[in-house]
Amino acid sequence: MRTKVVTWLCLVVLLLSAACFLGFRFFTTVDGPMHVLAAYLSEPANAQLHHARGFSYFPTEGSLLGQWIIRGLLLVAGPVRAHDLVAVIVVGVWVISLYAFLRAYGVRPGASFLWVAPLTFSNLLIMGLFHFMLAVAIAFLAVAWWKWNGCSIWARWGGLLLGLCLAALTHRSGLLLAATLFLPSFLQERYARGALRATSRSLGLVAGLVCLLVIAGTLLARSIGLSDPASEFRTISEGFYLRPLFLFDREEERPWISLIGVGLLVAIVAGVFGRWRLGRRILWHDATIILALLFFGVAYVGNSWKGRQFLIADRAQWMALTLLVLWLTALAAEIPARVRAVIAGTAILALPLHAIRVHKAEAYLAPLRVEHEALLEGGAALEPGGLVLCVLTGGDRMLQHHTAYLAMRYTGVLISPRDQLPILEPGSWKIQRRFRRLFRDPHWVMRHWRERLPTEVDQLLFVGRNVERTIASHPWPTLLGGHFEAMFTNERAVVFARQLHGDGRK
Repeated sequence: MRTKVVTWLCLVVLLLSAACFLGFRFFTTVDGPMHVLAAYLSEPANAQLHHARGFSYFPTEGSLLGQWIIRGLLLVAGPVRAHDLVAVIVVGVWVISLYAFLRAYGVRPGASFLWVAPLTFSNLLIMGLFHFMLAVAIAFLAVAWWKWNGCSIWARWGGLLLGLCLAALTHRSGLLLAATLFLPSFLQERYARGALRATSRSLGLVAGLVCLLVIAGTLLARSIGLSDPASEFRTISEGFYLRPLFLFDREEERPWISLIGVGLLVAIVAGVFGRWRLGRRILWHDATIILALLFFGVAYVGNSWKGRQFLIADRAQWMALTLLVLWLTALAAEIPARVRAVIAGTAILALPLHAIRVHKAEAYLAPLRVEHEALLEGGAALEPGGLVLCVLTGGDRMLQHHTAYLAMRYTGVLISPRDQLPILEPGSWKIQRRFRRLFRDPHWVMRHWRERLPTEVDQLLFVGRNVERTIASHPWPTLLGGHFEAMFTNERAVVFARQLHGDGRK
């Protein structure tokens, strides 16, 4: 009874940790607003509302399951709140999937399971990688379902197939992740039944599955250019293995992350000692530590210039830490009480350190509300139905994609090169080279200021810190002078509209 109470108490603590940012004064992620915009535009009726001078937005291909979830949230909440709610749902489902995975193997998680808490608020969440995190959760749930329903062939394999399909619909790596988690479980069960030693057919099946994973991994590596010989030399820098725990300011966060790392190292040493006491017999959770080492290796290989563009190292490190925590939790249920107490004690001591991280993150994000509100206020001053160039002036990277919120509100079309909003050119003519540059190159204006802004651009919206300094700096005085005039100004945003000629034309 006492163990059951501890299990439920730990699960409640972790779910509260997953939902903590609902209480933030302001919360945002880097790519999260773009996910909300993609879900918004996937509704044809919404996409048809935005037109200007023949330009329009078009729905982007992405996570079908993730878009369905966000579209459902948009029916009951605004874009900003829908973003926060989907983040809570993704992290919450991920926590539940880890719990279900352990329970499927007969493990009732204890206090050691609290090591999951620091991973609920990670760099992946800050980057807004919702679809990847959801695919990981679905992969764990699929394997847990397969393990739990061993008595029913149809329910077992049907549920696994459904899970694989959902993982594939959620993220492009979902199927590979699910297969990577499923293969050790399948091999362990076959080994426990003696099938691997009994028939050559089983050995052929195992060899086929291994080859399939190798081929899939090779194709994935080639698609993201991990084997590019031009990639810079890979190094393991300080804090490499704990990089998912760093959020904003590495130097400020280093003391807390270092203490968490020391506690985790103590727990790992205790776990290794406990595993040694269990003898040479093969246990199911041995596969989790092997997979953790595998993902750490992927993180090292993916720590290249091209790999960092896709955040390969960050994703792999987060997966490795997740599997490491699962190994510690599963191992704690079998090792002697004193060793188990060390793992549980370090997990409990890590909670206040995690709380400090969350508090620091809230304090960092809160001031960004000013720029966000200035953006929306400036957007409200725009004349509807226009083609607007957005200029971000030295804003924080966390506001990189906040023009996505304005794109949902404004009935015209925004050109935001840094966001790379999905723009569809007029069907009657091929898009001009200057427009293609303007859409995709955030520095095109600075390098080609003599070419002037295209005449189709009706308005400009400057938003961020040091707006006045940016407007007064080259090349904006030349581009704006005699062509645009200020129509709206507040503390962080300025709107310029194209001047009318004597005949009333812009």
